[in-house]
Amino acid sequence: SAAFTEDPTRVLRLAQFAGRFGMTIHPETAELACSISDKFSAIASDKVWKEMRKLAGKSVQPSLGLQALADTGWIEHFPALSKAEKAGDGTWEKMAAAADRAAFSPEGIRSTAVLAAMFQGNPAAKSFMAGCGAPNEDRDLVTALAAVPLPGTEAPTRYQVKTLLRALPARAGTPAIREWGAMVAACTADERANLWTAVAEEILAARELPPLVTGQHLIAGGMKPGKEFKVILQDCLDAQDRGEFSDEPAGLKWMEGRTAR
Repeated sequence: SAAFTEDPTRVLRLAQFAGRFGMTIHPETAELACSISDKFSAIASDKVWKEMRKLAGKSVQPSLGLQALADTGWIEHFPALSKAEKAGDGTWEKMAAAADRAAFSPEGIRSTAVLAAMFQGNPAAKSFMAGCGAPNEDRDLVTALAAVPLPGTEAPTRYQVKTLLRALPARAGTPAIREWGAMVAACTADERANLWTAVAEEILAARELPPLVTGQHLIAGGMKPGKEFKVILQDCLDAQDRGEFSDEPAGLKWMEGRTAR
């Protein structure tokens, strides 16, 4: 009814319902939604994020939620989506397909996987998340994941997986490898991510990531923090990841040899 227009948040709710319950929008409802597009700015940012998070995290078919935004004209309030929808180069279809595949991700990581898959390789991820009113933690996580390049189909080396783990953002202190794997699976529609996540789980379980040579070791050896300090520590970490040493004594010996050069 006409009462629909009393609360503009209903349009965002309509979009997430479309994705969650496999619905399309009645033309008259779409017209009502379009008529109050100018009221978007009246919606508190936390309410915008609440509805968009549900669209991403609870939808069985997020593409229907995205299409609902297009059908109501409200997509204009999300420039990154609007640009993709108008591009006419397959970007919109690719984004929608990746979102739908990511919707099969486990519940706890689904919203992150859907959003990261939608914007994989797209620098607009950050502005989109900010425009949705996403908290900094969620904005930074999705933005960082979307920026990580997709892997090739070949099996990775242990060094490559460690490099990936160090590049990934952390959630609760642990690299977001599950979210990354779900994003990759959604974008590639194959199982290549499994090759990486299996090795990553082994590395994390064996606690191979914490550095064996630290700044305290350098200070104990008489060095003062400075530009060279960071370079030495990074070299030690790279050597550790390459498997050139696997315990602290061997690491210190490697460092001594490195600094002697």
